[in-house]
Amino acid sequence: MLEKLDMNRKLSEKQYDEQISAVQVRLRELEFVAFKRQIPVLCMFEGWDAAGKGGAIKRVTEMLDPRGYTVSSYAAPRGEEKSHHYLWRFWRNLPRAGQAAPDFELPDQHGKMRSLAEFRGSWVVLYFFPKADTPG
Repeated sequence: MLEKLDMNRKLSEKQYDEQISAVQVRLRELEFVAFKRQIPVLCMFEGWDAAGKGGAIKRVTEMLDPRGYTVSSYAAPRGEEKSHHYLWRFWRNLPRAGQAAPDFELPDQHGKMRSLAEFRGSWVVLYFFPKADTPG
């Protein structure tokens, strides 16, 4: 997935501020919908060391109700984790089978608005990438 990222695409500071605010408000609305409907949601952040994942998570969770989410981070496997399949340590924190996410729209890497409903019936992993040159 990361190999498909267009590293030449950039937003001006003004465009970024406008878009991040709108997306944060929409995420807050979706969090409330998910809470009311008791729908678990999983978002995964993947990236190289010092790529800005922590800053991106901060911006995503900034306007969310902290009672409605948990952030789990994982370092290299240790101890008991090494005796299991490498995904075992992640599986323990995943939503259970059959739990659905609410529909929402976000722009893809080309700026096209994409709806989660477009992928109904398929496995979906959401990747969030931090804005270039933003503090962590």
